[in-house]
Amino acid sequence: MLKNLVFRPLGVLAFPLFQFLFLRFFCRDFLGLRIGYPGMTDYDFVLPCLIAFAVFFYVLDREKKVVFSFQFRATLLNGALFLVFLMGCFFYLHLISLLGEGYFWIWTALAIATIFSGLFLMVSPRYFWTHPNRWMVLPAVFIGLSKILGRHVFDVWWKPAAEWTAKAAFAILSFFSAAFELRLNQVFGGELWQVISHPGHQVAIGLGCSGLEGIFFFLTTGVLLLMVFGKQFRSSDRVLFLALGSIGMFWLNIVRIVLIDAAGIFLTRWTTPETAAQIVAVFVHNGAGWLLYAGFLIAYVKAWGYLLVRRPSLKTEVVYGV
Repeated sequence: MLKNLVFRPLGVLAFPLFQFLFLRFFCRDFLGLRIGYPGMTDYDFVLPCLIAFAVFFYVLDREKKVVFSFQFRATLLNGALFLVFLMGCFFYLHLISLLGEGYFWIWTALAIATIFSGLFLMVSPRYFWTHPNRWMVLPAVFIGLSKILGRHVFDVWWKPAAEWTAKAAFAILSFFSAAFELRLNQVFGGELWQVISHPGHQVAIGLGCSGLEGIFFFLTTGVLLLMVFGKQFRSSDRVLFLALGSIGMFWLNIVRIVLIDAAGIFLTRWTTPETAAQIVAVFVHNGAGWLLYAGFLIAYVKAWGYLLVRRPSLKTEVVYGV
């Protein structure tokens, strides 16, 4: 399963991922263009979109194996879009004065088209649009945008979830040291934060750290898997699968918060609190959650497969036993 869910999709994703990182460096660091959205940056979409495509590709590849072959016309199209995008970035001041706000939409569409066309350098586009499970691209899009959509779907629950997360993480940390202090509903910069402080490090848990993004990611991914491979599930199994997975995701985020605080305290032994906070933000905070979510999802699916294939009435093959 790991090969089909990770390594085969990487054969398609490697080039567009490299292209995205190059274009981001070119725009942000070389030209000084700021990219992002309120409360998040484009990096926040990388891991969710990678996971979304891996799941989508796995569903298609399992039904009909992908044959990798170099696509000359797709490569020419990608190269042309890439050059046009670079030129648009070099002369963006002139284009903004000419096109006004319309340039932003053209620039965004061109960036997406460039990276998207890179998906077809080794796989024919025909494979995707003639595949019987091509409609699975819709739930995959929900997975990729789960960071944004989750904030709207669970809007009412953000504040209590952040408080529950902070209290649970504080309880775990307090078990190891009495030096931790919890301060709920602190306002900094016009935003609400739950603060866990320690003489060596401080963690501020915002609404985005409440764990609801992981739950929404799991629900969208779980529903997709159940739609394709869950025919052997009983109705109660489906509910249990989604409920237990959501609970697991919530507690996994709490573990992530504990690890962030522990890593910050550990690093302050060798460096300043400010440097430790920067290291934790880059290497632990930004990507650790999604890597934990992906690892949990694979392990959770495998565990269900182990249980289901041993049920006497469900001896037929299911995805979870792959």
